[in-house]
Amino acid sequence: MENKDKLITLVESDPDLYKIINSKAHIKVLEAIATESLNFYDLSRKTDFKKVSILYNILDNLLDKKYIRKLEINKNQVYYITNEGKNIYNLVKNAQKDFNLQG
Repeated sequence: MENKDKLITLVESDPDLYKIINSKAHIKVLEAIATESLNFYDLSRKTDFKKVSILYNILDNLLDKKYIRKLEINKNQVYYITNEGKNIYNLVKNAQKDFNLQG
């Protein structure tokens, strides 16, 4: 099954996933923590959203879907991507190529 077909199947089984994969902001956050775990401050700088409330909402959405996890280390919250989050991120990136979409 091709990446785009896998993604379509996932969206059919979980319609809420469409909001996430269709959001450049959500994908930007997944991309930022795909290679390294980041605390909120570093994540905020890397994603550069105008309001921190936007980042908090995105993080809540991704935490709810279990695409990311949060650890408390020395009173710092560190966010990291889960295997499921990596799978979704990779499917989205590859599907964008399959559909000739700009990310």
